[in-house]
Amino acid sequence: MENQYEYVGPRSASPRVNSTENWNNFAQHRATISALLVKSITSDSPSLCVWGAGRTTDLDFNLLLQHFASIDLVDIDGPLLHSAIAERKLDSIEKIRVFGDVDLTGVSKMLSTFQSAPHVEKAVRKIWQHRVGFMFSWSKNDIIATYYFRTKETTEALAHQYVGITLKTR
Repeated sequence: MENQYEYVGPRSASPRVNSTENWNNFAQHRATISALLVKSITSDSPSLCVWGAGRTTDLDFNLLLQHFASIDLVDIDGPLLHSAIAERKLDSIEKIRVFGDVDLTGVSKMLSTFQSAPHVEKAVRKIWQHRVGFMFSWSKNDIIATYYFRTKETTEALAHQYVGITLKTR
């Protein structure tokens, strides 16, 4: 099974979610965030820098452009950020500057050192599970014996086998 999210250097890992439904679902959130940003203005020529701007669906640019002299958008995923700005037809507005492929946390360097786990690549195609048991009952006691078996999940794993014995008293 292929991962939905995969790191491959400066990348566009997120699935596409710029649908009209998604945009409409976050309208109240976008209005709240943008209003808070405008409310935070303390100078006559304010500038705004958004770290982790991503798809920019959190921002109401119509409102923000009225109040900020400049807006800088920063994100680790440059292609995603540029695409989002182009889709909103904001790429020609001089007040907006885009800084993509900027890793503010150092996480991209850490992720580049990860390797696939060897056992994941050697998974077996089918896994069989079986459980067999029997029970003896008396007027005051029950004895239950269960045998559980599961085949190997990977070519290097061990098969699972368990025996359970349960004594129940009434």
